[in-house]
Order: sequence, then C-alpha cells, then structure tokens
Amino acid sequence: MISLVVGVSHSANYGDPGCPASPRCADLFTTKYWGSNFFGIGGDEEVRLYLGTIQIGGSPHTLFAVLDTGDHADLLRFENTVKPVIGSLRLPSGVVSG
Repeated sequence: MISLVVGVSHSANYGDPGCPASPRCADLFTTKYWGSNFFGIGGDEEVRLYLGTIQIGGSPHTLFAVLDTGDHADLLRFENTVKPVIGSLRLPSGVVSG
C-alpha cells in the first residue's frame, strides 16, 4: 500500500461558503468515485491515506483506509494508537493484493 499525509494549504481558497473552514477546504474524493457523496478536509485537519490495489474476482479495485484528525499533532497521536489495528487488517478470502 501507499501511505500519504494530506492537509490543506494555508493559501487555499476553496470558494464554497458551505465549507465549515471556508476558504481552507479541499475535496479529496468526489462524486466520480462515490456517487453523490464526497470526502473533504478543511482548516488544520490532516488525514493519512492508505491506498492499495486489490483484485476481487479478477477485477482490480482500490482499497482505501483513512485516518482523519483535527491537526498534525492529533494525527501523530492517533497513528500510534491505531498501529495495532492497521497492522492486523487482512483481506477477506478470495480478495488478493495487487
């Protein structure tokens, strides 16, 4: 899996007044992938994304796991807390990586 930490730039100008941290917002995953849903962050919020390719019935899919926190310090604490959980994740029978 690939792991990335993502935050919102201090110079961000999202342009949507509906964003709770307007203008410091960013949509990471939008309707193209999730129907009418989306996943975004704002303000000092940081996320760690774990992304990997899996195959289900021979078809490729992307597996996402996300840690979402209020700021960088929270992310570091949360990562340490959930390390055993992340390390224990196993794919279901019939699902393969790659």
